[in-house]
Amino acid sequence: MRVWDVHPGYLSESRLLGEHREIHAVWTVLVEGRKGYANHPETRRWRGHLSSLYRRHEMTVAEMHLRGYNHASPLEYRDDGAGSSPGFVDSPPEQFVLLREKYDSAESGRIPLPNRASEFWAHHKYSIMARGYEKYRQVSSMSGRLGALRIIEAGEMVDEVHRIMEETAHEGSLINAWQHVIGHFKQKVPVQTREELLSNLPDSADKVGRTVYLLALEHDEIYIRNSTILSDWSSFEPKS
Repeated sequence: MRVWDVHPGYLSESRLLGEHREIHAVWTVLVEGRKGYANHPETRRWRGHLSSLYRRHEMTVAEMHLRGYNHASPLEYRDDGAGSSPGFVDSPPEQFVLLREKYDSAESGRIPLPNRASEFWAHHKYSIMARGYEKYRQVSSMSGRLGALRIIEAGEMVDEVHRIMEETAHEGSLINAWQHVIGHFKQKVPVQTREELLSNLPDSADKVGRTVYLLALEHDEIYIRNSTILSDWSSFEPKS
């Protein structure tokens, strides 16, 4: 049983769908008081953190939608008043090592596993920008200092990005980040198309993410294809 903490974009198709099943299994144990797996470390760490588990579910579903999967098993939001996130079974840097060990040459996620801290920052850059320019500058500075380190050695930066990613994006910062994203297609996509994408924010950010992902595949925009922001829309506001 495993619910990962790294962004779902790093999960392969099978592990993404497997995580979705595991989240529902943990949720059922905690909400309905089932005994199966009640003492498993993965279950215990989410006890008292249902709102965080709900958010992880939404992140996973957002990545599923981005990759073209349908979803028909929503969870009912639970505000358990938890002011802190659950602890880790393995830290996020350690999770990258575990995933690398598990993946064979034919298995990978939408986003390639980062070798260096600079690659990790490139993947999360626009998601952090969507949460405020000062936070973006802060982590950008950390990347300048730590970027050459192997990801397992860059826990300070990985932990800070993980913490910021739990925050809610503000509308202005979100739109600013997406303006930068869509700007990558300035020479490849008509102005009208780019303007229509921006006009759908923030209310239809899920559709914008899917459209931009397909554009990134079509035009081989690897930097955008590998960005966490494409499926980051679900964390802005909880659904009741």
